[in-house]
Amino acid sequence: MIASARLSISEKGTITVHQQLNIYHMVGVLFPVGRDKTGVLGVHRLRAAGRYIESDCDELRHLFPHVQRALALRERLRHTVLAQGAAMDALERVDTGVLVVNASCVVLYANRAAERLLKSSSEIRTHLQCLCIDDPALNNRMARLVRDAVWTGDGKAHAPGAALAVPRPGRLPVTLLVVPWRENWTNDSASQPAASIFIRDPEASGPGACETLRELFGLTRAEAAIAVAIGEGQSLDQIAATFGVGLGTVRTHLKRALAKTGTSRQGALASLVARSVAGISPQT
Repeated sequence: MIASARLSISEKGTITVHQQLNIYHMVGVLFPVGRDKTGVLGVHRLRAAGRYIESDCDELRHLFPHVQRALALRERLRHTVLAQGAAMDALERVDTGVLVVNASCVVLYANRAAERLLKSSSEIRTHLQCLCIDDPALNNRMARLVRDAVWTGDGKAHAPGAALAVPRPGRLPVTLLVVPWRENWTNDSASQPAASIFIRDPEASGPGACETLRELFGLTRAEAAIAVAIGEGQSLDQIAATFGVGLGTVRTHLKRALAKTGTSRQGALASLVARSVAGISPQT
């Protein structure tokens, strides 16, 4: 606000740099800009132009609010850019697949986790850029949830979002959450409403999970690998077969992993792995 700033007129040059630049008169103001920042607005005159008078200050008072608003807008834009950068960085690191689709299930955006999941899954995939599920009934339900979410984002309906499980024979299901979302996807200057889909595969860990667990709890490579496998829902027999070791060896590594992580049961270890930062990739 202009009330928070004080306009002042300096006498003619007493600073060497002013004399070197032939600047002898100045009228200016200091004002707060954002957190721990101060803005400076100054107007200078050559010696021959004469001193500033009160009417000059009045003209600056008319200009000052516009300058202050422009600087405040720049500060808000800086925070917006920072927030967008942080959001994109987070989206590319988490082990949750995130997609943005339109009403026809055409994928407009997919983060790395979503791309990995869609490439490895045989139950849910993309076909001609459209997200689809092999099971016709589940595919129709997903399409309906997406349309409801898109219409909600466009203000034509009220559907807060819904979840969907995609079964896999002999494996844990892939789970989806469809929610309304809207952003300015420019298409001939028209805004395109969309839906967000979050996908998680409980049997897929993010890259770098083992190394992160080793850093967190001091696990050996074998202990970390078994902890990750436990977090993915594998049984001890499955882990032994996967790593080509005996069941007793798996039990020994598991016992040590439980002790180092402060857990006492496989379920607690699985929960710790799932809820820790092991699911966030340190790789950029």
